[in-house]
Amino acid sequence: MILPLSKVNIFRIGALLFGALILLFNSSCKDKPQADPCLNNYELQPLLIQYADSLIQPSYAELQEDLQNLEQSIINMQSNADLSKLQEARSLFREAYNQWQFAAIYEFGPAETHALRNRFNNFPLNESQARAKIDAEDYDFSDLSAYAQGLPAIDFILSGLAEQNDIVIDSLNGNPKYLAYAKEVIVHLNLHLTEVISEWSTYREGFISSTGTAAGESISLLVNAINEHFEFIKRNKIGIPSGALSLGFTNPTEVEAFYSGFSVELAESAIKASEAMFKGRSGEGLEELLRHVGAEKNNLLLADLIINQYSEIRFEMGQIDDPLKNSVDQQTDQVLRAFNSLNQQVIHLKSDMPSVLCTSITYVDNPSDSD
Repeated sequence: MILPLSKVNIFRIGALLFGALILLFNSSCKDKPQADPCLNNYELQPLLIQYADSLIQPSYAELQEDLQNLEQSIINMQSNADLSKLQEARSLFREAYNQWQFAAIYEFGPAETHALRNRFNNFPLNESQARAKIDAEDYDFSDLSAYAQGLPAIDFILSGLAEQNDIVIDSLNGNPKYLAYAKEVIVHLNLHLTEVISEWSTYREGFISSTGTAAGESISLLVNAINEHFEFIKRNKIGIPSGALSLGFTNPTEVEAFYSGFSVELAESAIKASEAMFKGRSGEGLEELLRHVGAEKNNLLLADLIINQYSEIRFEMGQIDDPLKNSVDQQTDQVLRAFNSLNQQVIHLKSDMPSVLCTSITYVDNPSDSD
């Protein structure tokens, strides 16, 4: 005999069925983790592998090779410096300084732990402090806020002792402390770079498996890295020397590579490094993420806007003559045009891109930055 259902029984049956559905749903969610909706189910791991294996680790390996070549050239000069050896050292220094621009952008993970950016490229050099350390044979480079070490110190020793090559050579031969200091600077840089390379062999596994967009995840690290690096280009390489951040008063002594005079070249290398990071390798990069989610601005694809802006920046930078320390006064309007072009890209990279990729800017802005 079938018993009639009371209202209470109907309620109990309904509650049991609802509970069963909730359990089934939760079980399904656990079996199949939900992809980040901002990335529209994009598979991030291959992209992160490309960054680790095709961009980041190779940039360190090439820099290490350049440093080793430069160190050997310094050693060769210690016995007897001459014009040929000096020119060779300057050429190898230039290669290393340009390659540094491609490694500098990845200031997270092991590079952040070892503060590579401060060790390699605190500029402008504090010349009086550098001379004091050279005279005292002080090879303690533990002060990360010091401006008497890294590549700027090598720049000073190879090109800043005098304007005439014969006087530079006489100075190097007459005072062995100069080349001894240069060698110790390189040894220090290579020590930390070697440790970064070694630590990446372990760090890589966590990096490529970190596939979310929250702060600390790999995409967030990349987005923050490209922005912090780009603002450094805009502010330190161009903005401060040009006077754009000081009411129009130029600061020619604040340029990178002040003594050797290829500041514009280094800025152009840094911009190339930024664009390479944005594009990634083999179609896998931040550019592809923006295309995948269909990000637009002013009815144009955001990825295209950013790439077009890189092209404009390269054009404007190409109109500036080295040395920049002269051009900030002789080509002021053109330098400011380049600065404004850089500033426009900051808006695309720092405001537009993070919002569509659901990432946040977590580094601390410099007070002089504007976007």
